[in-house]
Amino acid sequence: MKIFQILFLVFLSTAAAAQGIDQIALNSVVQQIATGSGPVTKAEYDKFWQQLGVNRSEDKAKMIGVMKQRFVLAQEYQREVWICAEQAWNSHVVPRCENAQSKLGSLKADLEKTDSSGALSPLEDYSNNLLEAAAKRGSIQNPNGAGQVNVSLEMIKSTREGLDKMLVRFSQVLRPNY
Repeated sequence: MKIFQILFLVFLSTAAAAQGIDQIALNSVVQQIATGSGPVTKAEYDKFWQQLGVNRSEDKAKMIGVMKQRFVLAQEYQREVWICAEQAWNSHVVPRCENAQSKLGSLKADLEKTDSSGALSPLEDYSNNLLEAAAKRGSIQNPNGAGQVNVSLEMIKSTREGLDKMLVRFSQVLRPNY
């Protein structure tokens, strides 16, 4: 899931740069929300926006719009890849993953507007390697470079669940009011 958090940080960084937001504060607050458990509390919500330095409602609305557009699309892509990974695991064949490819095309088009489309190459490579490893019931290079990770059906399902939880937590934070 680390590669997906990195991708999300790229999307947020692009949005933050457009709004003049401190990158270090952004990375810190994103990690806090992404790794938290349960519903987002009012304190977490307030801290998220405070650390981003977004106080005016107009700025918050712009930031929410950009972050939702990119983050939701990235989450949809990730979900499709993990759905395909489960199909690959069950069939021992890498499926076509047309929905994932469609989402990836949309992500690339969106990131080309900010000259950040190259940021997707590691994600695309990881996704392809994941699908091949799932079909072969093999292993994949750990996204942080520390060895191999065995791909299992449990790992696939666990990652999908983690992505779903992260998406829920961000949907709770990416709204104008708590």
